[in-house]
Amino acid sequence: MKKIGLLMAACLLLTQTAFAMLPLTDSTIKAAQTYGEQRRGASLGELLAPWTVYDRKQLNKYGLRERVVVYTPYLTAAVDTQQSSGQKPSLAQGMKVAKQYQGVLALGLHLSTSVRLEPKNLKVKIYQGQKVLYPYYNNLNAAAQRDMQLPNPRTGQLEGVNVWDLQYFVYFDLSKLDPNRVMVLSAQDEYGGTREFVLNLTKMN
Repeated sequence: MKKIGLLMAACLLLTQTAFAMLPLTDSTIKAAQTYGEQRRGASLGELLAPWTVYDRKQLNKYGLRERVVVYTPYLTAAVDTQQSSGQKPSLAQGMKVAKQYQGVLALGLHLSTSVRLEPKNLKVKIYQGQKVLYPYYNNLNAAAQRDMQLPNPRTGQLEGVNVWDLQYFVYFDLSKLDPNRVMVLSAQDEYGGTREFVLNLTKMN
């Protein structure tokens, strides 16, 4: 479990994009590598855009483009290619990278709040119909502070506050979910409130 978390962190530094639950075949990996190679000049945000879902509630006053990125086997192979220098990685290399995410719903969760929130204080779960699933692993990968102007609740005047932009990696057991059905990721903390992200893996390959 820890190994998967560390692998995810390493791959995320390399960036990624998703063609979600496609079977791991040679043709799939070749397609992913071609996709990554064609986007060598793209920014990370551009590469991730098709697999990025934004908070549908948008009620967090500290929020700045709060979002979740769905990392899939296809995506990791594409990113591995896009970030590689020189020649395109071999098919074997692409398959090796992609297999690390087989059977895993790996999510990059970007949240903003007023404190540096540790994973144990973040309530994350997935709803799918009557089913509720909790992650088997969650880690804080990056944290950065910024200043933000917010109205004082008593005077109404703007004042500066420190806000933390946080990136978590969250992992669910995909075998306990139906990838062909829509699911909702809920992320809640006592400062930023509840965010909800509607995930439709069928739209992500």
